[in-house]
Amino acid sequence: MPSIPTQPAPRRQGFTLIELLVVMAIVAILAAILFPVFAQAKESAKNKACLSNIRQIGMATLMYVQDENGDFPYDCGPRFLVGTYSDTFPRDNPADTSNRFDGSPVSAVVNPYVKNADIWFSPTQKRNVPENGPLTNYQANGFVFVNSMPEAARPFAGMVSESAVVSPSKTCLWQNHFMQGRGSFRGGLNRVAADGSAKWMPARRTGSPIQLRWWFE
Repeated sequence: MPSIPTQPAPRRQGFTLIELLVVMAIVAILAAILFPVFAQAKESAKNKACLSNIRQIGMATLMYVQDENGDFPYDCGPRFLVGTYSDTFPRDNPADTSNRFDGSPVSAVVNPYVKNADIWFSPTQKRNVPENGPLTNYQANGFVFVNSMPEAARPFAGMVSESAVVSPSKTCLWQNHFMQGRGSFRGGLNRVAADGSAKWMPARRTGSPIQLRWWFE
């Protein structure tokens, strides 16, 4: 009786050590390329959300102004103590040690015009920022809402009205926390102007398209 030929045992299919190393190297290269891209996209999305927030806050502030016969919120309190981060300007009253850029007291009076409380917190920064109250991590422009920085060109001290703002499109109402010039996104920060327009700009004290001083052209 003829013998039946036996079939050879099937070879096990798998990766060799060299193949595994090559695959791992390719994955590592792709990760090194893609992870920064994903991080930048996430950061950019946060900044867009922040810009939307601050635009809504600006519009809510202008609604408050309309209901208050054209006057901006003035000298709201209590405010955090002054510090090195945000409030180094001189003051009319040297005994005043409050942080005039603390946005929390102003947000408290503007909040009835806001539908979503989450807009008071920028996703580009920590929820609690230095020298700011707990109600918002945005800063209110102390030149507008407190107006106690003595400068020769300032027309007057005290409450500021909408009609007194020389250039609404260039006058800041709210901004990201300054963070000693580091800003909140790529070395810059978002600001909303007294005409409701909002934009990102480099974090610098002077030369920005939206300025702090309401009497500037």
